[in-house]
Amino acid sequence: MEFKIETSILLGALDMLHNISQTKGVRPILANTLIDGSGDQLKISSTDLEISMTVSKSSDIDRKSTRLNSSHIPLS
Repeated sequence: MEFKIETSILLGALDMLHNISQTKGVRPILANTLIDGSGDQLKISSTDLEISMTVSKSSDIDRKSTRLNSSHIPLS
């Protein structure tokens, strides 16, 4: 997946979603963030099975793709 987006916009979206997957002891399979890039939208999703959130941001997508990343990656 290749996309172009301002760093501050991406980090803001990841920070919001990070709070969902870190609110309590979550099963390891749920401690991930789904990133879907298609068209001109980058959609980032996370869940803990009680709460789920998807953030959509305009982005320049070079290659349509979907991937699952660990939510435990430090953002700073």
